[in-house]
Amino acid sequence: MLNLLSATLVFMYVIFIVATFLLAIIHNFRDQWIPFAYASIVLAIASPLVAFLFINGKPTNTNGFMYVFKQIVAANLNAFIIVLLHLYLLFSLGLFLKDNVGKKLSVYFHTWINHIRTRIYVRKDRNKENT
Repeated sequence: MLNLLSATLVFMYVIFIVATFLLAIIHNFRDQWIPFAYASIVLAIASPLVAFLFINGKPTNTNGFMYVFKQIVAANLNAFIIVLLHLYLLFSLGLFLKDNVGKKLSVYFHTWINHIRTRIYVRKDRNKENT
């Protein structure tokens, strides 16, 4: 079970890094958010390598995620930088996704909310219609 969880987390991490990298390249070609795009491309390549090199020195009985956070508690600057790199990538991925699909999701969300509001079990005047 633990191996399946570890494999799933690694798969999600790879998807996160690849999605950030691809969206940064797309924004670079669209000439949007150029400084963020270049920084995201560089950090999407560098942050897994830096994290791998840092986690490579961990004890065998702990996983990498817990090792990084134990090192943050121990005031290790390298662990703090690794977390900041990944938070930047998360921020840039959110920014790129908001820019690409944010308007479409907003339209779908408001359509769905209006659809729910027009239903009789949600409307405030439902008692007036039943009497």
